[in-house]
Amino acid sequence: MQIIGTLISFGALFIPTFYFLFMTKSAPTNRRMFFGIGLQIFWSALVAALVYFSWRAGHAEYYRGWGLLIPVNVVSAIFFALVLFIHDRDVKTKR
Repeated sequence: MQIIGTLISFGALFIPTFYFLFMTKSAPTNRRMFFGIGLQIFWSALVAALVYFSWRAGHAEYYRGWGLLIPVNVVSAIFFALVLFIHDRDVKTKR
């Protein structure tokens, strides 16, 4: 069950991981992919800070804040997919 929760919360990071594994190091979308990874880590850190401060404030159900990682993951997955789609479209139009 923890594996499913981890995939729901951080599964979008598999997109750039596979991208970097199978693409060349000089691929033109590397900068955008690193930017997306940085955004996802930043948003995840903000969610972790929210959960921490809720816990410190004494809220009984502070752990529900972790549910905010799901929209963060979805937005990141959309960003990564758009980066790949826009790059693919740009390559086809330049030929």
